[in-house]
Amino acid sequence: MYVTKLKEKATGKTRIFYQHQVRDKVTKKKNTITVKDLGYVEDYLDLYDDPIQHFKDELAKEREEKNKLKKKQNIVNITLVRDAILPFNEFTNKFSRIINTGDFFILWALNELGVIKYLRKVQKKLNIEYSLESFMKLMIYKRILEPGSKLKAWQNKDCFFEDFDLEKHDIYRGLTQVAALKDNLLIDINNTIVKEHNRNNSFMFYDVTNVHFEIENEDGHRMKGVSKSHKPLPIVQLGLFMDKDGLPVWFDTFDGNTNDCITFLPSFKKVKNLMGLKHAIYVADKAMHTGDNIANIIANQCGYVISESPRKGSVDLQELVLNPEGYLTYDKETKKYVPVKLTAEGKIDFSEIDFMFKECDMKKNLAFKDLNDKKTNIKYFPRKKIIYWSRKYSERAKIDRLKAVMTAENKSHSKTKSVIDNNYGSNDYLKTIIKDKEGNVIEDYKAEARFDNEKLDKKMELDGFYIIETNVVGVDPKDANKGEWTSRWNKNTMELQLNQEVNTHEIIEMYRGLWQIEECFRITKSELDLRPVYVSKENHIQAHVLICMLSLMVIRFLNKTTDNKFTTNELLEGLRDSSVSKLDGFNYLTNNYSNVLKELKHKTGIDLSWNVLKKSDITKIQKILNIK
Repeated sequence: MYVTKLKEKATGKTRIFYQHQVRDKVTKKKNTITVKDLGYVEDYLDLYDDPIQHFKDELAKEREEKNKLKKKQNIVNITLVRDAILPFNEFTNKFSRIINTGDFFILWALNELGVIKYLRKVQKKLNIEYSLESFMKLMIYKRILEPGSKLKAWQNKDCFFEDFDLEKHDIYRGLTQVAALKDNLLIDINNTIVKEHNRNNSFMFYDVTNVHFEIENEDGHRMKGVSKSHKPLPIVQLGLFMDKDGLPVWFDTFDGNTNDCITFLPSFKKVKNLMGLKHAIYVADKAMHTGDNIANIIANQCGYVISESPRKGSVDLQELVLNPEGYLTYDKETKKYVPVKLTAEGKIDFSEIDFMFKECDMKKNLAFKDLNDKKTNIKYFPRKKIIYWSRKYSERAKIDRLKAVMTAENKSHSKTKSVIDNNYGSNDYLKTIIKDKEGNVIEDYKAEARFDNEKLDKKMELDGFYIIETNVVGVDPKDANKGEWTSRWNKNTMELQLNQEVNTHEIIEMYRGLWQIEECFRITKSELDLRPVYVSKENHIQAHVLICMLSLMVIRFLNKTTDNKFTTNELLEGLRDSSVSKLDGFNYLTNNYSNVLKELKHKTGIDLSWNVLKKSDITKIQKILNIK
C-alpha cells in the first residue's frame, strides 16, 4: 500500500488516496485498487505542513506494526501423553522427570583446569574396564550439587543428561585408582593453571584442619587427637596449601594424633620439589612457628611469613611486647605514623588508638633437622619480628575468654580431685594448693582449687597483641621493579628480597591472606560435606578429600570467572537450582534461571536462558564441553 495524488482539472485541487496493486491470477496483470480516499490536500494544510508526507509516515507506522504481527515467532510444539509413565529410580523408589543442568558449568571448569584432559590421558595407560573420567565427573557433580555418600551419588546418576556407565563396584575401585593418581593429578592441574590462567605460585598459604569419623576405635590412621569439631572421635589431620587466589594447590592427610606443626615439613618438601617452586613465600599461622619449620624454609632459600603467639613466647619476648618503646600508630590529622601516647605512669594509652605496631630484629642460632633428617646449624640468623596490637583482636580475646573465666570462678575452692588435677580450659585459671600435714607425697592429698587472678591479669596484658616473623624484604622505592628478576636470595642475610618495596603493612597483608584458607575449610566442611568421612581405608580417605578439594577448586574457579560477583552460597544455590523437566523426547522446560547462570552464560557460552530447551540446544552444549 502506498500514497498517491491526483490533480482534478475541474476543481484545481489535489486529491490523495491510499492504494495498492493486486496481480490478476488469470491475466497476470497488475490492477490498482483504491483502499481509502483521503480527500483534498488543501483541506489538511491547516493541520500539517506537508499533508502528503504526513500520510506517508502514518502508512509506514501501520506497515511496521503489521510486520511485527506477521513476524514468525519461535514456537515449540509439544505433545504430552496423559498416561505416560514417569522415569522411575529403583534405588530411591521415586518417579521424576527432573534433570540437573548445573553440571554443565562444573564440567566447563574441569575442562579449564585440565582435569578431564589428564584423566583421558591416563585412561589409555590403565588396564581398567570402567571410565575413570565418568567416575570423577559423577563424584564431583554430586559433591557440589547434592553432597552425600558415594553410594548415593551412584544411585542417582541418572539425573544428568550425561550417561554414566558405572557399576556399583566401580565406585570403590575408582577411589583406589584416584588415590594413586593424586600427586600427578595435582601437579598437572597446577601446570595448567600456571600456563592457562596465570597462577601466582610465589605465595603458598598453609593451614591444617581435621575430619572426624563416626567410629569409636582407632585403627592407625584414624586416631584420636585435638578435634576441630570438639568431638571425642577418631580423626585424620589434613594439611592444605592454597594460592593467592584461594585455589587449593596441594593437600596431604596425616594420622589423627599428629601435631599440626609436624605436618608442615613433609608437605613443604612435596610441594617444593614436585611442583618446582623456587623462592616461594610460605604463609602460616602460629601453629607452624617452630625452629625446624623456619630453618628448613631458610635452608631451601625460600621466604616465610609466620605468626607467633606472645603468650607462648619467652619472658624476654613478652617483655619486649609489653614495652611501649618503639610503637607507632596512625594519626588521622597529620596522616602520618607517630609514636603512641603514654599515660603518666609511662604505659600505653590504649583508649587513644585502634592499631599500633613496631619492628625488631633478633639474632638467634638455629639447630635443626633438614628435609633429609640431617642435623644442621644456622648461626646468628636474623629473625625479624613485627609486633602489632589491634583493638578488634583485643575485644575478641576478652569475649573468647569470658566463658572460661566464668566456669573457673564457679569451680573456685572446689576440693574435687578431677577438678584440681585438670588444668585445661577454664581450669587454666585455677591453681592447686597442696595440704600435706606430714610433708610426704601421697596420692590421697587434700587440696583446694582457687581462682588465679594473677594469671588472668597476665593474660589480659597480652590481649590484642600478635607477632609476625618474616625474612621477606624489599628494595628501596627508587630501585623497585628494575630488572627482570622478581625475587632473589641473599645468602649473607638469609633473606628473600623482592623486586618491590616491602613495608610493614604489606607483610601484615600477606599474613591476612590466610583468611581465604580458613574460608576453604569452611566451604568444604559445611557445603561439600567433607566430614564426617564414611570410608575407612587410608587411600580411600585420600580419594574422598581429593574429590572435595577438586570440587572446592571448581567453585573457587567459577567465582573467579564471574569476578567474584557472587558469594559462595549464591553460586552454589545457582548451580543446585539449575534444572529442567522433560516434556517429551525433544523438549525440556527450564525450572530455574538466576543471575548466576546469566553471568556464567557470558563467560562460558553455555546458554540455559530459554523457557524451553530443545534437544538440539543440549547437543550444542555437549559439543562445547566435548562430552563423549
